[in-house]
Amino acid sequence: PGNGYAYYNRGITQDRMGEYAGAVEDFTRAIQIDNTNADFFHNRGFSHRKQGNFKAAVQDYTAAIRLNPKHCRAYYNRA
Repeated sequence: PGNGYAYYNRGITQDRMGEYAGAVEDFTRAIQIDNTNADFFHNRGFSHRKQGNFKAAVQDYTAAIRLNPKHCRAYYNRA
């Protein structure tokens, strides 16, 4: 679908099930549809972190902060 939130919500579900690679794919699809949503980047960063991919996680948290400078969770997770 052309709705980023469909992929975003499925990504959240996959993350909660421990399917981090699938979650990253879904968050990436959501970002491809709407690259202005800070939450899409934040959650992809969170899934990257759970896979041990810290560099990608920091990049996504930084993107979330750039899009929304008041995104407290992105600052917290980037630290």
